[in-house]
Amino acid sequence: DGPAEWYSESPVTLVLFAQSTCGACEKAKPYLRGLVGHLAGRSAVVMASPGQRRDAEVAFADAVGIGETSVFPSPQGLRVKVTPTLVLVNRHGQVIGAWEAVGPAERHAALTAAIDKALTVVAPAAR
Repeated sequence: DGPAEWYSESPVTLVLFAQSTCGACEKAKPYLRGLVGHLAGRSAVVMASPGQRRDAEVAFADAVGIGETSVFPSPQGLRVKVTPTLVLVNRHGQVIGAWEAVGPAERHAALTAAIDKALTVVAPAAR
């Protein structure tokens, strides 16, 4: 479970676990920017980061279209194995989908389709 402010404002929220010092996160930045735009109006998007340099984390989030007020530190005890990882939660904090290691560009279309499918199935019930 993450902080309630991550997900209580929207029926569905995508939590991006990433950090500014992550090479894979840097490579995925164009895809993440497109994904944030793709989800506009359908899902809130926040970023959780274990990074200790808030200014660098906020700059990374800004580069992918996530505003400063939507950047949170990863809570103690909540760890992901690899970044970037995407976790879709409903307004009650229940995980509805999770995708580790956004990965290579050839996986991006399938990843977006999986997120869209999870939103289609869950979003109406979450409202």
